[in-house]
Amino acid sequence: MRRTRIAEDELIRLESEYKVKRRELRTEIYKSKQQKWRGLVEEVQQDVWGQGYRIVMGKLKKQGLKISAEKRINIINQIFECNNTRDSENYVVISDGTEVSISKEEVEQALHEMKEKKAPGLDGVTT
Repeated sequence: MRRTRIAEDELIRLESEYKVKRRELRTEIYKSKQQKWRGLVEEVQQDVWGQGYRIVMGKLKKQGLKISAEKRINIINQIFECNNTRDSENYVVISDGTEVSISKEEVEQALHEMKEKKAPGLDGVTT
């Protein structure tokens, strides 16, 4: 009988210790997540297209959301509150007055030849 009482006391002590350690772990996890979030927000402020952008795009890709390019751009602009730094006055339109005809097949061929996961250049076009 004495042995059972000691085992019960030990069990109660261990259960109490477990609850304390579990609470401490949850607190540390919460603090770690908050710290990581603050770091991510700070990084987004400095580099909009860095890790924060990759995380958002990864989440969108994993969820398999079927959204239009326009909606995707709006979502990204809302999340990162970025300003479009491209001004139309920075571009020079060169035209000799002749019209150029581009067929649907030429566009499809050009799209087919584009490299995947290639970042666009200053003109916004990937090559």
